[in-house]
Amino acid sequence: SYKNPYYAGDIAGARAAGLVVGAYHFARPAKPLSTAKDQARYFVATTGKMRTTKTLPPVLDIETNDRKLSKTDLAKWAKTFLAEFKPLTGRTPMIYSYDSFLRNSLGNTTTTLSHPATTSHRYVSAGERKRQGITDGLIRLSVGIENIALIQEEIRRVMV
Repeated sequence: SYKNPYYAGDIAGARAAGLVVGAYHFARPAKPLSTAKDQARYFVATTGKMRTTKTLPPVLDIETNDRKLSKTDLAKWAKTFLAEFKPLTGRTPMIYSYDSFLRNSLGNTTTTLSHPATTSHRYVSAGERKRQGITDGLIRLSVGIENIALIQEEIRRVMV
């Protein structure tokens, strides 16, 4: 139920500066599983449909299971969120998480989006990252469960 009080102004300011913008929902999976629908609706009510140009795909940030759902229920919760979200916006959210959560809590779903300079390679010197071809602007997108054509469409649309 948290809503960033600066969201509208931040998005407007970023758009005015010509930046590509986006939003994410920090998931709080719980029972009953219908809470996934509630959270999806709240996200859309807060952000809108996110269908304008230079808008990144929306993100479902799922990295906690503090209410101890089983792997099966947690996966059902995430799928319920995604199934509720898409008809409301016409967009398929990306899933953001981290490897061990995906493997241990969600049942080895293999989709991640990361910024290596601030995540996996944050302790590697800037010189070594450069030598490895990891620039500060690099974003790593690992795909596992999505239809590749949908991801390609989203990336093309954002780059307009």
